[in-house]
Amino acid sequence: MASLAEVFSRYGPAYLDKYGPAVLPSHRRAITDILRCRTPEMGGEVFFCPHCEHTHYVYHSCRNRSCPQCHGQQTEAWLDQRRQELLAVPYFHVVFTIASELNVVFLYNRKLLELFAQSSSTLLDFARNPKYLGAQLGFL
Repeated sequence: MASLAEVFSRYGPAYLDKYGPAVLPSHRRAITDILRCRTPEMGGEVFFCPHCEHTHYVYHSCRNRSCPQCHGQQTEAWLDQRRQELLAVPYFHVVFTIASELNVVFLYNRKLLELFAQSSSTLLDFARNPKYLGAQLGFL
């Protein structure tokens, strides 16, 4: 399976050419960091064993929180902890979305995402009402 860096290397330039102005600076930085992670471009350390005279190079990591090479194990451990917290009961997964026509508006005005807080509040109100569910919801 291809690594994320390989995918970015192959498809990233075309993606950035097409969507460049809409790509958040933090996302652009993540792409750049992941492409550079553990490569000579990041620099590194040289280790030498005097007994066997073996030289070993270790390149520096990017330490970007989105990088699977740097944080893949931490992410997996976090997911495992969340899986252990799941209750053995039926549940419903609810996802709030916005119309694709509004993506650009939300992209440049992150405060508008407060609409999602209002969505969760509405969902909580409906769930509490005995007419609909009469329950207390939980969120992740």
